[in-house]
Amino acid sequence: MAAPIITGKEKQSELKVSQFGVAMSGGFDYVLTKHFTVEFSYNLINASSTTLTPKVGDKTTITDFSIAHVASVNPEYNAALGGSNPSLTSPLSFGFKFLF
Repeated sequence: MAAPIITGKEKQSELKVSQFGVAMSGGFDYVLTKHFTVEFSYNLINASSTTLTPKVGDKTTITDFSIAHVASVNPEYNAALGGSNPSLTSPLSFGFKFLF
């Protein structure tokens, strides 16, 4: 289970972005050493709310809910960031953990 929170400002257009959400993933850890693991996971359920606040113009709020798929990006979000990629996230992820 994760509760990601993202906040920031795009430098060129001064677009403020804030996002919060919840996600549930399943996966496994591969233990490399006594204190180090590699984690592989698959996103099962994801819900998020993103607010885009441009320097000039109206604020836009985008709500997303997905179940085990590649999340699509709403056209407003993609256009505001000046991107052309139709998806931002993948349901597969990996990471490293240090154990104390």
